[in-house]
Amino acid sequence: MIKLRPYQDKAVTFAVDNLFNVKNSLIVAGTGAGKTIMLSEAIRRFTTAYKSKFDRFPHTLVLVHRNEIHNQNLNKFKMVAPDIPTSEIVASRKSIHGLVHFGMVQTVMNIVENLPAFDLIVVDEAHHSMASSYLNIINKNKEKQVNKDETYILGVSATPNRGDKVPLIELFDNYYQITTKFLIDSHYLVRPKFVDLTPKFGQEFGHIAKNVDWESAESFEFINKLVDDYLANKEPGKSIIFAPNHKICQLIKNALESKGRTPAYLGNNISDDERSYELEKFETGSSEELINVDIATEGYDYPELRNVVDFDTNGNETQWIQKVGRGLRIAQGKTGCTVLDFGGNLHLYPDVEVDVNLEGEFKASKGSKLKKEDFFIKKSEKPKEEVVYVEKQEFTPYSQPIGWESLNDEEVGIVYSLSGSNRDAIVVKTGDKFTLFTGNKTNIVKTLTGTFNECITKGDEYVKETSSEVWQEERLISKMQIKKLSPKYPTMTLTWHSANCIICWECWRKVVLNEIQS
Repeated sequence: MIKLRPYQDKAVTFAVDNLFNVKNSLIVAGTGAGKTIMLSEAIRRFTTAYKSKFDRFPHTLVLVHRNEIHNQNLNKFKMVAPDIPTSEIVASRKSIHGLVHFGMVQTVMNIVENLPAFDLIVVDEAHHSMASSYLNIINKNKEKQVNKDETYILGVSATPNRGDKVPLIELFDNYYQITTKFLIDSHYLVRPKFVDLTPKFGQEFGHIAKNVDWESAESFEFINKLVDDYLANKEPGKSIIFAPNHKICQLIKNALESKGRTPAYLGNNISDDERSYELEKFETGSSEELINVDIATEGYDYPELRNVVDFDTNGNETQWIQKVGRGLRIAQGKTGCTVLDFGGNLHLYPDVEVDVNLEGEFKASKGSKLKKEDFFIKKSEKPKEEVVYVEKQEFTPYSQPIGWESLNDEEVGIVYSLSGSNRDAIVVKTGDKFTLFTGNKTNIVKTLTGTFNECITKGDEYVKETSSEVWQEERLISKMQIKKLSPKYPTMTLTWHSANCIICWECWRKVVLNEIQS
């Protein structure tokens, strides 16, 4: 059995308790939180508790919409609960001989009339659960039960807010959230570095699909310039590239090939065998780039990714957050990832975090389509394109100066620390404000209470004024540092410098605690 991380155990306990209390629950967890592990453990605990309460084993249906997610869920569940028999309801095999049935929503939909009633329905990527296919399966299942409220429903998602604002409250009235920021600050994910390379067309950022004449000879020159910008700003290692459509994918592919690179490409209507070949070429072969149109988003896990590149302007924050999440998983020797934005997404969605809203904004009338602004209407004139680089006006908890490290302290919360050769700075949240502490290695004092930007800026200037540190150096963490920090802090994502910043906090922790609690 797999040992859960503390936050995973709390989330699973919350979900199972609510399943038995109100028959539904939703776990909201950022990419890399271990959603599949939590899903599996929740099913295992539910199965055990249900058997104890009703003197029979429950039957569970796990619904997904992509093969990769299906295979991950099935394999992880067998690791978490090897004693619970499983079966699959997919195109190639349709079996209900187990207790936990892993099904593709398309296949289950086609044979739903012939399936027995399930006690628990689990929806992975639960923001899809209000789609007609999922709702039809859930409603048909309820009709087969003696009492229609006997169906238990569990959802898991990194991004529960639907782009069309249709609410999830009909299925879920409670949730437990594990934020991406918590996972980064706790070192379960690497910290992203954002680089804004968005082309500007007149007064509009991004939207290259509509702002460029793709039939003109200049379109390749335009893409070629953006590809040059990508190559100049990427960090060494593999990159996943998202594009608005396959025409632009092909131009990106041609531009990379003209520079001697061999990108993998998940083309339109690609077969399963071709898809597997392209993914293998990228993950284990010579390809440094994987080009796609929203295929390798949900459910695609390749921790070794070092760059996320988006040429698309995403229609909602869910799409953008899913893409950024591809690069945040930890891997041996990986201390961060670079997100290169060509679509203006950093202007639209600066926080890369979800504020859960189960109630949405409206319900779509049955039989009617939601009206959306069409961002891809062809215009008669195309403004001259120019690439602009926009510097952030102020520092935020997601965007700190080079050299700072954040961590999660059980008493204080998120702490921001900078350790130089002879000065230190620490920023903590105190009420609605932030407080800066600065010191010279022998003592530390409270210096300023104000906004995050004010405290970080002053602390950064104080430490770097006299420091000889090379702030971007990726020197490996030492054995002595690992010994000091483990097991309290995960150390896989730490460099020598970031480990020193956490050790700095541990040295001054009692002094800071006494000051903010007095």
